[in-house]
Amino acid sequence: MTLKKIILCLTIALCQFDLYSQNQTIFSCSYGQQDAKYISCLLTKKITSENIEATAVIDKILQPIGIKRNFVILPCDNIQNALAVTTNSGTRYIIYDNAFLSTLSILTSDWTKASILAHEIGHHLSGHTLKTSTSLEQQRQKELEADEFSGFILFKLGATLQQAQAAMNLVASEGSDTYSTHPSKDKRNSAIKTGYENAKKSEVVKYIKTGNSPEFYFIRAYKLTDEGKYNEAFDNYTTSITLNPNFAEAYVNRAQVRMMFAFQEKEAIINDCNAAIKIKPQIGVAYFLRGVMKMSKDNYSDALSDFKTAVIYDTTLLHDMNYKLDRSFVESILAESTNKEKSSHYVYFKMGFDKAQSGQYSEALEYYDKAIKIEAKTPMYYDARGAAKVSLKNYQSAIKDFDTAIRLNPNIDLAYYHRGLAYQYSESYDKAVSDFSVALIISPDNKEYLTYRGFNRRQTEDYEGAVKDFDRLLFLDPKDDNALLERAVTYANMNKYQLAIGDLNKAIQINPNSEYHYYHRGLCKISLKQDKSGCEDLRKSCSMGFQEACNDLKKYCK
Repeated sequence: MTLKKIILCLTIALCQFDLYSQNQTIFSCSYGQQDAKYISCLLTKKITSENIEATAVIDKILQPIGIKRNFVILPCDNIQNALAVTTNSGTRYIIYDNAFLSTLSILTSDWTKASILAHEIGHHLSGHTLKTSTSLEQQRQKELEADEFSGFILFKLGATLQQAQAAMNLVASEGSDTYSTHPSKDKRNSAIKTGYENAKKSEVVKYIKTGNSPEFYFIRAYKLTDEGKYNEAFDNYTTSITLNPNFAEAYVNRAQVRMMFAFQEKEAIINDCNAAIKIKPQIGVAYFLRGVMKMSKDNYSDALSDFKTAVIYDTTLLHDMNYKLDRSFVESILAESTNKEKSSHYVYFKMGFDKAQSGQYSEALEYYDKAIKIEAKTPMYYDARGAAKVSLKNYQSAIKDFDTAIRLNPNIDLAYYHRGLAYQYSESYDKAVSDFSVALIISPDNKEYLTYRGFNRRQTEDYEGAVKDFDRLLFLDPKDDNALLERAVTYANMNKYQLAIGDLNKAIQINPNSEYHYYHRGLCKISLKQDKSGCEDLRKSCSMGFQEACNDLKKYCK
């Protein structure tokens, strides 16, 4: 197994389930199965743009049960499968190979896509991706529950039983399933039929029935929180915990909700965090929330301990900690600490961070070195030191620090992002693309990561890939004039000057004060022999202080 496969494996935090037989299963850390196609897809920029048809099918599947779509729908070429995934951050994915599903549909009927995607949604709604199965029997049972949900939905959508079972008849295995993660064909078709018949009788699939599933209340509480209905969300998390007292994520989310509308109930919040930590000791956010509560009670020493532990398990929390902790707080912790040397490494780190924020990178390195000398197993320290080295243009040494940070915790998107920048500045654009791609797997739709990957794809002459990244940026924010500029430059590299000018016209309309927009539009116009109008744009850019435009004005507009 290559290092990048191991890295990607560890980014899939909880568990993943696919539709097909054991021999066709996607690479999964939980069960030790390997399929390089999935890894290759995610690491070699074969992810396609979101498929409108699949999105419409998923919305149609959810309509009969009254739930809005809250999955990230991720088409992925050449994996020949579909699966459900939940990451550490709680983001829920449905990943599928659109060409593969289309082929199955051709061999069966148009209902096949719906049955496969309904199966993956069934995994999510049944809570299967929130915890790992401990045995093959448990995994097979979860597959049957997802099959039953698929049969239930297909009846609601108007399919016949034969249409609901068509995909399974084509791909499922016959014979004994004793040593497989997936049940035999007859068992799976039986489960589909059960769901189908239940829908006929207007019964709800038992695995997601109101009052019978802790995951049902958990999902509803999450939705209510987004709507700002904190009291109702709290009640639903409480019901979820009542039905499953070992639901660590429900305790954490209830603590967060309680902080939103009942911050003074500090002991109750701490108790929820304690319960979550007892069930799942590596749940970083629980330590962070408990630290916030302890800090509010002036218990600084214990708060620091919780914050340090939180960062070890979830380094993304450091961003929040930088807002929660100022230097006076850190110094007061140091003063109260019973072991000053042990706690001082965070103080050194915080001082280094402050220096870096003010642009004093050499001084920051001195503090980071001291922090790492005391505490050599905190990945964020290496990431921060590497970032300072990048600012000092010491790229190779910076890359070594990022390598160490990733080895200590392969789930840090910032480390991949920073290493990607180091590769970019040292003109190793292929490596930069790879790192930005992994950062986007951990933190999807991060605009900065998309921007840099698009830029580096352009440097490798992967113009189509770059355009897709800038397309995604503009989907997320249609008024992003910088994304329009970057896509225009890419179009110009492809000799598609009219498309480039169209983007630059929009960019100028959004931001008429950017000299770069006029400069690039001027060059595109000159390339199309529109010299007069192009020279006017170069003259405008030059007047705004862009020296390169002034140089090109002399070159092209004599």
